[in-house]
Amino acid sequence: MQKLEENLIPVQQLDSQIGYGNAATEDAKLEKYLDPKQQESLNKIVAQIKNGDVAIGLVNKERFNLPEEITQYPEVQSAAKEVAINFLKKGYGYDVAGVMKVLNWSEEFIQSSEVRAAAKEGVVAGLKELAIDSVLRVKEIFDLPEEFIQSSEVQSAAKEAVVGCLKKSSVDNVVKAKEGFGLSEEFIQSAAKKEMIISLGAGSIKRALEIKEKINLPEEFIQSPEVQALVKGWVIACFKKGKSYELVESMEKFNLPEEFIQSPEIQTAAQKLLLNLMGSDVFSAIKIIKKFNK
Repeated sequence: MQKLEENLIPVQQLDSQIGYGNAATEDAKLEKYLDPKQQESLNKIVAQIKNGDVAIGLVNKERFNLPEEITQYPEVQSAAKEVAINFLKKGYGYDVAGVMKVLNWSEEFIQSSEVRAAAKEGVVAGLKELAIDSVLRVKEIFDLPEEFIQSSEVQSAAKEAVVGCLKKSSVDNVVKAKEGFGLSEEFIQSAAKKEMIISLGAGSIKRALEIKEKINLPEEFIQSPEVQALVKGWVIACFKKGKSYELVESMEKFNLPEEFIQSPEIQTAAQKLLLNLMGSDVFSAIKIIKKFNK
């Protein structure tokens, strides 16, 4: 009868010089043996990792009954390293963080020139995709120098990302980008004002209000003739279309003057809207009465 060992396939010893993780040391090298079925499973896991399915590959480690230290095998580490660098180049900070946590990479590898170059490339790439949270995660993980963050390339990409986030109503990301990349208050205010004007012109009052409140635009700008005219136009359009949703609240937030509210045009329009609301939306009708019947 053949000995069991003859049917087992030796897997490469973990070399302490690779520097991928903490499992290998100079004093001890780990030699593992996998049966043919396990070896086949290992190959599948490596293929999954190479395809970017790192989490699936590592979950299958349990399913295929592979040893715990499988994550430190050279072929697994090599595949994961390749994927992680690709993730980094695209600015996928959270994906990289997950891989790093599971595979326990050495500080030497994390601080290597190849990885840091990929991280820097990913910051710019991620900003172009408006992936602010993910990019800031890359910045945090790799502790990228301020000199790089303040470089013209990164600052330009960050400013473009701010404008893009404003257009997509991702105002929270504008605030994060401002803090994370040290963008000037002057730039943020200027970009926010331009986008608010565009939003009001398009009748997107909700987006305009979000910009106003989260960017903390000055009252002087809110009371400017241009902004007030656009808000008044929106109010009149709401009356004509019979729309009452958030009408009173929005008027108050933009602090429209009493003379406008009491003007014959608005009072007449309010009365018509009130008649339409009495049979369908009493709550809104009450708001209209309180606001306009003074």
